[in-house]
Amino acid sequence: MAEKVLKDIYDAPSVKHHFDSHVCMTLCKEGFRENHMLSNLRIAVGLITSALAVISHFAPIPFPDIIPLLIVCVSIYYFISGAHYLVSIFIEKDYFFQSHAKKIGKGNDVVLKIHSDFDTKSAVYSFTVEKLPGTESQSESLYIGDYLLEDGEFLTQDFRKLVRGVLRKLNAAD
Repeated sequence: MAEKVLKDIYDAPSVKHHFDSHVCMTLCKEGFRENHMLSNLRIAVGLITSALAVISHFAPIPFPDIIPLLIVCVSIYYFISGAHYLVSIFIEKDYFFQSHAKKIGKGNDVVLKIHSDFDTKSAVYSFTVEKLPGTESQSESLYIGDYLLEDGEFLTQDFRKLVRGVLRKLNAAD
C-alpha cells in the first residue's frame, strides 16, 4: 500500500525525517512507548535560561548596581548551557527515539535507542536499533528508492515490515 507523503523527494532532511518518523510509528505500534524525559529536560533548561535573560534585562536596577546580578545570571546561563551540551554529547548522542523500559518475552526489561543516517549521495538510509541493557544492536541499510517512489508515494507497509524484521533479529540475538 502506497500513500502520497512527500511533495519534494529531493529534500534530504524531510526524507530522513519521514523515514525516522515511520521507524518511531512502527515501534510504537509494537508496544514501545517513547520516553520524552530528555526532551522535557531541554524545554525546562530553555525556560530557565529564558527566565535568566528576562530577569537580567528587565530588572529595575540602574546600570552600575546591576553588574553583580548580570554576573550571576550569565554565570548560571553558562553553567546550564555547558551541562546541556554535555547531556547532548554523552547521553542523547544522535538518538531520535528512546523507549521506556518494556519486558520482551521472558527476558528482562529493555530500552530501545535508535539513531539513523541518510547518505544523500547514494540515497541510502540506515538505522540502528540498540537494546539496553547490554550492547546488542541491529542495523539495516536500504536504498530509499525501494520505499519512496518518484511521485512522493511511500510504501508504508513494506517499510514497517522491514522495521519489524529488524526487531525480530534483535530479539533473536538473545
